[in-house]
Amino acid sequence: MALPEIIKDRMDLEISPQLSITLFPENGGQPGIDVIKVNFADVKGKRVSIFLTPCEAMELASGLNTSVQFYLYNQEQYRKEILEPREKIAEQRTAG
Repeated sequence: MALPEIIKDRMDLEISPQLSITLFPENGGQPGIDVIKVNFADVKGKRVSIFLTPCEAMELASGLNTSVQFYLYNQEQYRKEILEPREKIAEQRTAG
């Protein structure tokens, strides 16, 4: 049994109006090993693209995942250590 043919046709994934990913983009002057293109657009529609190897894309995804987890942890700590005590003080002031 033979392996299926390797697919190298361009594929676009529109994540949001500001973010899209292109697999197997036209090289555009980039080395052939860069097979993932991440496209960012700002609110004015200006687009910026970066080309990544699969390893670089995995490192970026891992770094973003870790950053978001750390951010959410800090937000929870902020809520517990700062906002909840302030809410209690505000309730005491309005009650008294």
